[in-house]
Amino acid sequence: MAGDIRGLLDAVGAQRVHIVARDIGLMVGYALAAQWPERVASMTMLDVPLPGTGAWEQAKGDPQTWHFGLHRQRDVAETLVTGREYDYISTFYRARLRRGPGTLRRADGGQAADARTGLRRGAGQRGHDSRHGA
Repeated sequence: MAGDIRGLLDAVGAQRVHIVARDIGLMVGYALAAQWPERVASMTMLDVPLPGTGAWEQAKGDPQTWHFGLHRQRDVAETLVTGREYDYISTFYRARLRRGPGTLRRADGGQAADARTGLRRGAGQRGHDSRHGA
């Protein structure tokens, strides 16, 4: 994916950029900066530690990151969640907003849950290219 971003930078003629990477996108941004440091003027990283660090190992043991393992299992998340995407995604928002069931309104961020419907098959698996739908 970092190579795809580099290709995009080439296509739009951007020589050096400021990267803001959040959540799993941090890994892609970091890969871009590590492989092509001359293309990255600065990088801001939010919401997830880098793999291979002590903070990453600690986060993997945190019960609130259970979904990472779920999404690494081929077809399991899709089988369990398809048709109930709003229910699934809104649980994350409620936990982070510290609200109980039934308290998350669409105006509070439920639109994001609606926008994330149709989980991609294998999106959390290494080496899988979800663009080809297999």
